[in-house]
Amino acid sequence: MDFKQGVKLFPAMNEEIVKKANLCRAADLIAGDVSGYIDFAYYLLDNKIESDNVFILAGLSESEKEDARRYFDCLLLELDIKTDLDNIDYLYICYLNEKIHEGKKDAHSALAE
Repeated sequence: MDFKQGVKLFPAMNEEIVKKANLCRAADLIAGDVSGYIDFAYYLLDNKIESDNVFILAGLSESEKEDARRYFDCLLLELDIKTDLDNIDYLYICYLNEKIHEGKKDAHSALAE
C-alpha cells in the first residue's frame, strides 16, 4: 500500500500501529533507544505499508539516531499519528516487556534500564 494513494487501515491495524509508535517514542525519549523506530519500519513493511520514509527508516542503523528520529517523525506525519507522552513511563515499561518477549532483551538488563 503506497501512501500516495492514501492509507486506509482497518481500525485494529491502526490501533496496533499507534501503540507501536508510542512504545518506540517512549524508548527513545527515556533511554535514547532508536532501534524501535527501525523495527517499526519493518513492521509496516511486513504489513504492506510502504513509502519512501518507511524504506529509508528500515535501511538505517541504530547509530544513525538523528536520521532515525527525523524519518520516524516524517512517518508519523504521513500516518497522521500523534504520540502520547502523558504515559511515557508506562509505555517504556511496555516497550521493555515487548522486547523481553521477543527475545531481544533479557529481563535482567531490562530491569537495569
